[in-house]
Amino acid sequence: MSIYFLGINGVIGSGAFLLPQTIYKDMNLMSVSVFVTICAAVTVSMVALCYADLSSRFTGSGAAWLYSYNAFGRFTGYELGIYTWFLGCCTYATEVVALLTTLKSFWPVYNNAAVYYGTAIGLIILFTIINLFGRTIVKLVDNLSSAAKMITIIVFIIVGAFFIQKMNFTTVLPKAASLGVGPYFKHFGLPLA
Repeated sequence: MSIYFLGINGVIGSGAFLLPQTIYKDMNLMSVSVFVTICAAVTVSMVALCYADLSSRFTGSGAAWLYSYNAFGRFTGYELGIYTWFLGCCTYATEVVALLTTLKSFWPVYNNAAVYYGTAIGLIILFTIINLFGRTIVKLVDNLSSAAKMITIIVFIIVGAFFIQKMNFTTVLPKAASLGVGPYFKHFGLPLA
């Protein structure tokens, strides 16, 4: 179960909660935003399939570091290790800023720079202490974090379903798609009669 939660934590980050509004605001056409989302999903799926294939070829642990080390040598493995460490630092910083940005919208006290930066430093120290205690506590925190993300998304979907109003919907597909494109896509997007 912890591996499942680790995968969820790797996929669902702060961007899932903070970025959709910004992305959809910048894309005026709904059909464009759906197309971009589908393209991103396909791209990430290809990366996941590459990792799945590589993981079936190795028995050791190390993921991307192990794969690059065996394929390209020590220096590339070292570079990837440093890059992974740097990415982890950036991820922690992003998560802290995302949390504090969200808290700022609920509690005005976080508009005070001393409280904001004090909390940020406190969270970084907390994460450091958690990592120093070893895998057991890290696994527990990761499981709790993943469960909290999943519960938040499920609650959002359930509560949001009660606020859906049919009059606010517009056709996602452009009108040209409903007219048909060639012999294979005739009546694409139209309900079946």
